[in-house]
Amino acid sequence: MVAWSRGVSGDLSAAAWLAALRGRAVVWCHGVQIHPYTSHAWVETDGAPVDEPATTSTFLRTMTIPARALTARPRRSHP
Repeated sequence: MVAWSRGVSGDLSAAAWLAALRGRAVVWCHGVQIHPYTSHAWVETDGAPVDEPATTSTFLRTMTIPARALTARPRRSHP
């Protein structure tokens, strides 16, 4: 079983939302390390993790959500 901090997904959602508001594309990544087993989630922009320690590069990616799926879509105006 993996223990997740309750704030992790909220932090990542906020980072993705703020990036979209600023016109920056982000990629949402999830990964694991085998020894010791741990999981981690992070966002990347321009191919680099945003505000993450150097050890993030040691995680094996298990899931990636591309920037297009996270980009804010304009709301339709109603008459």
